[in-house]
Amino acid sequence: MKKCFPLLLLLGICAAALAAPIAPFELKPPAKPQADLWLEGEEFVENHGGSLNTDRSCYGGKCWGLLTKTAGEYSVKYKFTIPTDGFYSLQIAGQPVGREYTSPIWYAIDGGSWVKVTTLPASEVVWGYTRAVRWTALGVVSLEKGEHTLAFKIDQVRSLDKQYAYIIDAIALKQESDAMPDLRGKQPANVFTTQQQLAFEPATPLGFGRWQWRVVDWQGSEKLRGNWEAKAGILTLPQLDVGYYRLQLQDSKGQWSRWLPFAVVLPLEQAQAHELDIPYAMDSAQSWLASPGFAGNSLQPAGAYELISDLEALGGFSMIRERLSWSEVNPQPGVYRWGRYATNADLLSERGISVLGMFHNAPQWTKEGLKSLPHDLLATYEFCKAAAKKFSGQMTAWEFWNEPDLMNFNQDPSWDLAAAHKAAYLGFKAGDPNVDVLIASNCVHPAPKFFDVLMQNGVGDYMDSFNFHVYAQLDQYQKIVEEKRQFLSRHGQEAKPMWVTENGLRVEGTGKEDPIVPGGTLREHDREQELAQAELMVKAQITMQALGVARDFSFVFPPYNEGGGGKAWGIFRWDYTVKPAYAALANLIRQLGDRRYQGKLDLEGISAFLYAQPDGGQILVYWADSARQFTLAGQGKQLETLDFLGVSRTLSQESGSYQLSAGSFPTYLKGLSGLAPDQAPLPKAEPKPSQVTDLDTVLRVDLGKGFKVLNQNLAELEGTVGNLTLDLFNFSDKPKTLAVENMSDAYQLLGMPKTVIVPAMGKASVPLKLIVRGDIIEIFDLKLQTRFGEEVSAPVVIPVTPGLDRIFAALKTKELSGAEPQRWEKNSSGDLKISLDKAQEAVRFDVAFAPDVDHWVYPVFRLQPEESLKGAVGLSFEVKAAFDPANAGNPYNVAYVMAVLEDELEVGKRVDFSYRPTTEWKKIDILFSTEAPLDFNPANVKLLRIGLNPRQHNLTYWVRNLKVYYQK
Repeated sequence: MKKCFPLLLLLGICAAALAAPIAPFELKPPAKPQADLWLEGEEFVENHGGSLNTDRSCYGGKCWGLLTKTAGEYSVKYKFTIPTDGFYSLQIAGQPVGREYTSPIWYAIDGGSWVKVTTLPASEVVWGYTRAVRWTALGVVSLEKGEHTLAFKIDQVRSLDKQYAYIIDAIALKQESDAMPDLRGKQPANVFTTQQQLAFEPATPLGFGRWQWRVVDWQGSEKLRGNWEAKAGILTLPQLDVGYYRLQLQDSKGQWSRWLPFAVVLPLEQAQAHELDIPYAMDSAQSWLASPGFAGNSLQPAGAYELISDLEALGGFSMIRERLSWSEVNPQPGVYRWGRYATNADLLSERGISVLGMFHNAPQWTKEGLKSLPHDLLATYEFCKAAAKKFSGQMTAWEFWNEPDLMNFNQDPSWDLAAAHKAAYLGFKAGDPNVDVLIASNCVHPAPKFFDVLMQNGVGDYMDSFNFHVYAQLDQYQKIVEEKRQFLSRHGQEAKPMWVTENGLRVEGTGKEDPIVPGGTLREHDREQELAQAELMVKAQITMQALGVARDFSFVFPPYNEGGGGKAWGIFRWDYTVKPAYAALANLIRQLGDRRYQGKLDLEGISAFLYAQPDGGQILVYWADSARQFTLAGQGKQLETLDFLGVSRTLSQESGSYQLSAGSFPTYLKGLSGLAPDQAPLPKAEPKPSQVTDLDTVLRVDLGKGFKVLNQNLAELEGTVGNLTLDLFNFSDKPKTLAVENMSDAYQLLGMPKTVIVPAMGKASVPLKLIVRGDIIEIFDLKLQTRFGEEVSAPVVIPVTPGLDRIFAALKTKELSGAEPQRWEKNSSGDLKISLDKAQEAVRFDVAFAPDVDHWVYPVFRLQPEESLKGAVGLSFEVKAAFDPANAGNPYNVAYVMAVLEDELEVGKRVDFSYRPTTEWKKIDILFSTEAPLDFNPANVKLLRIGLNPRQHNLTYWVRNLKVYYQK
């Protein structure tokens, strides 16, 4: 069956051009595509404002072009003759609309209504003197035999330089014998409320044609069927109940078109009123993911920022998570360009949606030697103050940095993040005292040593909520949340709320549907995957709420793919049509919203969560892994059930005893009363008084000669003497005289002053010299704090080792058989070859990745019983990688040693240790006590995976001298 959606027409009609692609930017056109009618761009019959241009790199050596800053309405018209009645695909060799160098265009057939085009599916082949001409698909039009006109109009400037700009090289029409129209809903993303007419229109004008249509629900049951005459213009369906549906057209041969999805939701005025404490939220990232032309998406509609904001408001979301680029907004001191971030903040606040703001980059001028983080704490404070003030009342919460425990986002030590976070916290509060400030998001579970060091540096007193990310199976949620609760309790912060600011589902696997973006690699979910996504998003939200998480942000709202395009995340497709997850989350908000969670019911094999309604009634939400039956007694004569997408059904029972069924999809049961939960929610912990009473003073230590930073959690003193600088920042409006206190007797500090005067909103620096005994081998904490009268600052804490070589020399060594290639198992997204390199006395790994896959290579070393890590305190190995010269220093060449605690490839629980390979042999030392979570037990390690995520398509790396260390 041929499907006549514009993107497929593009691929089909341009077969001749795309079958033998030319190099991009070549100054000649590709071979002409198959066409029943061909028009040269210069063969216009009317022209208003454009010009005939000579361009030997175009078809026929000429083209029509427009480039001017003069305001006006510019147009060009063509005449052509159609030999027979029929449907014709219409393509234009012009600039691809939707790019910054092209104006939006309008077109009209036979003087009819103008059709505005803001994006077009475009081929990858580029030609012309401008290096901007591509074959682009306008769509399918119905044309009767005889003469016709095709006109184009340009009345808007392009974003590049505010000029009116467009080129037409040629126009091709090809008759499509089995074509069917491309329909689109009259409501954004095909989301309708029950108060709106279900109306669909063809994407391009149709003069004739008749089709049968049908509508099926999410379970595949046919709900409606009928006939549609194209001359009617609009296909209007009978009203449908709340739910998720698919619309199809059938041609004269009995073949059905690709389904068109749509959703019906309750209007918000029919749902309960809600406040801003609704726990169900979305990670939107719309300033990035909905930016014009994001990911080369030629199907992105015009005004995507407005569209996304409207859909979030219609869904009922009261808070979303955004992104912001500090380096983009604040390129130099005192210069702020809020741009798209202000645009989206305004759009969201106009719709009653608050924003959790987040950024994880710093302008180069603030780094002063650091790789990722800002070193200039005064600049950090000023930016955060300016941002909080600018977005006061809009961005009601801020998150300083994203996933700093991953090397992709942060390559600097935890003590530097601690200092920057404190400055950021104070800046946010100065700009808007009412904002909530979150800690940088933790994404490794259990929380790694990195976060323990953060808390030892007093960051807990500079956060209003703890923040972590979850990309795991539902059955792991309880363990993850309990670990976070224990982590907070360990540091005296158990009363702080927990937010999950990214909750992503990885269970549905690679998208099984081909990309709908022309020439793209961005795969789509199929029907079963979409339903799994919707089902699990609802379950994830409810489960996190029941575990005591204050707010959970599902990842992610707009279309977005990772993993080389294979992993689809968004709850909309790349053509911005709705997925079931949107309908499911909108229904969740309408049913539960800010309803008070009461606890769980103990029903065998069933997850059942009870909520209280304002009128005294109750709602039960339940599901089961397999079909289950249960009974509820003592209820009224009538109850209402709703499936997870909102389809309602009334239950009646004279006895008040109901026999109910539970399945994998969540069900809402309304109208209940008198039920008591078997498991009540955990009580809220009482906050503990803090020893930190001088928040305005922030300390930072810069390690100098004699020190080396080994990793994010540990510094090395290379001899017995090390130089350092203590920076004292005063973020108050009055000068302070601070007494500096050394909190450790493991070392001596020379140059310690009794007091230091720090100006208001200023900084003072004190050079110091640290001295240790020559025989010390224990790791110690460099720890300093200050007093201002009776007030005590948060400490600066840096774990220091007096030479790893001395520590490892005092340990017992066991060498593993890592130099035997047969001991290593293939485990990679690419083609991996494992061999022995005798010259290097190492195992060699050669990997080649296909162009459109995620790059990872982590070969497996399976431990034998005699190789148990029981009692081990560390390991080491040597590694080198043949990076391309341009790629050698790429910070995204992340590499890990994965200590896997379960004998399952890629899904087993593990603890990761990061390292940084180079093009020369490098010894990697890992000391578990300085890098592993506190609950890490080496005896549980079953597998070791040593590899990396390279940014190049082909890579060779070597590993040798794999050793394990034990106490003597």
